[in-house]
Amino acid sequence: MVATDANRKGIVYVVTRMDWYWSLSGLLLKENTFDEGASGDLRVQLEGRIVELYKALLAYQMKSCCSYFRKHFPQLLRGLAQLDKWDGDLQGVRDAEESMRKDSHSFNSQQFRSHLERLVYLEDQETELLRDVSQVLQEQLLTRLEEQDQQCLRDLHLTDPRRDKERISATKGGLLKDSYMWILKHPDFKQWQSNSQARLLWIKGGAGKGKTMLLIGIINELEKWTSRTESSFSSFFLCQNTNDRLNNATAVLRGLIYMLIIQRSCLISHVKEDYKREGSRLFEGSNAFYALAGILKKMLHDPRLGEVFLVVDALDECDQGLGQLLSLIVETASSASQVKWIISSRDRPDIEQQLAADEAGMKLSLEVNAELVTRAIRTYIDFKVSRIPILRRDDALQAQVRQQLYDNSEGTFLWVALVSEELEQIFLSEDVVRVIESVGRGLNPLYDRMLAQVQERKWHSEICSQILAIVTLVHRPLHLLELGALAGIESSAADELSKLVHLCGSFLTVQQETVYLIHQSAKDYLTTEAASKIYPMGHWSIHFNMYTRSLTVLSRTLRRDMYQLNLPGILVNEIKPPNPDPLGAVRYACIYWADHLHDCHPESNAASELRDGGSVDRFLRRSYLYWLEALGLLRSVSEGILAMGKLGGLLQVRLLDPHAKATY
Repeated sequence: MVATDANRKGIVYVVTRMDWYWSLSGLLLKENTFDEGASGDLRVQLEGRIVELYKALLAYQMKSCCSYFRKHFPQLLRGLAQLDKWDGDLQGVRDAEESMRKDSHSFNSQQFRSHLERLVYLEDQETELLRDVSQVLQEQLLTRLEEQDQQCLRDLHLTDPRRDKERISATKGGLLKDSYMWILKHPDFKQWQSNSQARLLWIKGGAGKGKTMLLIGIINELEKWTSRTESSFSSFFLCQNTNDRLNNATAVLRGLIYMLIIQRSCLISHVKEDYKREGSRLFEGSNAFYALAGILKKMLHDPRLGEVFLVVDALDECDQGLGQLLSLIVETASSASQVKWIISSRDRPDIEQQLAADEAGMKLSLEVNAELVTRAIRTYIDFKVSRIPILRRDDALQAQVRQQLYDNSEGTFLWVALVSEELEQIFLSEDVVRVIESVGRGLNPLYDRMLAQVQERKWHSEICSQILAIVTLVHRPLHLLELGALAGIESSAADELSKLVHLCGSFLTVQQETVYLIHQSAKDYLTTEAASKIYPMGHWSIHFNMYTRSLTVLSRTLRRDMYQLNLPGILVNEIKPPNPDPLGAVRYACIYWADHLHDCHPESNAASELRDGGSVDRFLRRSYLYWLEALGLLRSVSEGILAMGKLGGLLQVRLLDPHAKATY
């Protein structure tokens, strides 16, 4: 009787649970097109648990049937043991049920997380869409400007900080959101954000600590905030020492003002008066910074502007006018109540001394916040390790590599990025271990190893060293064809030149056929620690080689009517370069050949270049008008005027004292 009663209760429980789980399993295992990650694996495990539960439920029912018809199923009864122990069998059903319930909880938790991630993704997409719509509207408003105002904006434009941000982010491997979100929660950042008296935040840290990517993340968040209101704006500029258009205070102001005008076109009124009087000269020359500083101050006090966030990255890479720029930042942070600045740089005493004038200014040191930076780097390491092909099927090796990167990164994002890049090119597991064990801590030991690998290339070490030397000394990043012309490489195919750049290791990267140094610290290393290896005859000899090759390629390329326009009176703004552009390989040489002659050592062959009948004399006699035409097509006539001024000054010094060194 006890067994029959237990069996009866068990049957009632099992039948009701069967109906419940039949309905529930359809909901739990519903296909989700947005969820193909970790929850997909969990769904497979959950399906197995449900099958096991159904087996237990069916086995219980089958055994119950057998208990009523024992006489009719003697063979089946031999396979069933202890038919009357219903409590134990029901407990088995409940155990299977509990296992399924636990897995269901894990599955639902993962699904919930996936849905949250999807919502965040959709929010980012919507924000990006709003930003694109806003940009289109801004461009439409700009097209309504008077022709003179549009010309003013074209002359003001030196670089578009938005495109610079995209390029720099791509060069550094893309922005990982989890690696910068910590700073948005930092007390100092929150105080800067909410306290009306805290209008200046200086983020400082050593080389390779991720300052630029951190500020790009902040810029993106500021753009989200300002896109939700019509009374807030953001403007930014990313300095880079390796580019003459990005490494001086005048360029910073031109970029900030340009960004403000394209968002609020009415602000061009602050530029118009001076522009009508001076034209494009307003933005050039020794007085340009002071004129632009006055314009920016008037803009920042304009009530039509509202709240404005100004961000300048890598101030330590601003080679010209840094002192004046810092004074302007401190002044406007103190006087313009609606303005908030964020700036970043390495921790330099001269920068700290000038910023001390703003008593309400705030400092956020990445070294002081090393624990938070370390967490961000660990997140970055996890991301990079997950993308290394050789590690995807070896959990043990993946864990070993991850731990080695944790231990040796020393809080440096760049170190992690460079080591990860090398590991991504490895095909054998044993080579992974060798690389990890051979890479030392810190950037300089890593750079030593990278340079040694370059110089070990039997057939290409000389040309690779020459390419590295050229890239560290040029005045702006070079197109692949320009690099080929300056290095004297006969191949004119961009893909072949790209392969040679790739042989230079991770010092260089190519983005849209333009060659960039991977980081300012790489340039610092090559021009100091490794100077004797890449400039064995001194850096002046590299300048001289670039000068001579520039004149050679210009003499061979320039001719009358380069673009075959046959329209002498056409405006330069109406000219579209042909494809391929006959000036493509000589653009840099056309503008900067005189600069490299100027940078030569005074006791070099440069002195003979300036004499009657020398290379400069022959070039100007044969190709001067062609050169001027090319400068016009490149919209760089002002640079040509500066080049002639340098040549004149250099010639005067040489005439007075053939062994004197020009210091201007």
